[in-house]
Amino acid sequence: MCYNDTKGLFNIPQEDLKKEDHLPHLIDLYKLYVEATDRVTDRRLAINRYFLAYNSTILGVLLACFTKAWVQQHTRFMLEILQIVGFLFAACAAGILLNLLWLRYNSKFEKLNKVKFDILCEIEELLPIS
Repeated sequence: MCYNDTKGLFNIPQEDLKKEDHLPHLIDLYKLYVEATDRVTDRRLAINRYFLAYNSTILGVLLACFTKAWVQQHTRFMLEILQIVGFLFAACAAGILLNLLWLRYNSKFEKLNKVKFDILCEIEELLPIS
């Protein structure tokens, strides 16, 4: 059973949609929504890969720059220490903003997939298999 808010999705009464002359159209519509849902999922995975790569790059740069030998070699003056702290702050701020953007994208894709699955569920109720 589907729990959705898409009742009344079609302009035709559901009893008329269950007739066999609408069956090929419903199957085509079902296939279209399944493909669209797969594409949304693929886009979500691709964006997750990009954000993971960006976060890994930020972390890698921080780890490469602030190894023990590098810090010992470059912390002779107070100005350099302030530059290091400023760089750390900028990198952390960039990482936080990047992760907030990532969360926003994921929530948008989650909402889009939920609506598509609700529509698929309603179409499934009209098919003779269900």
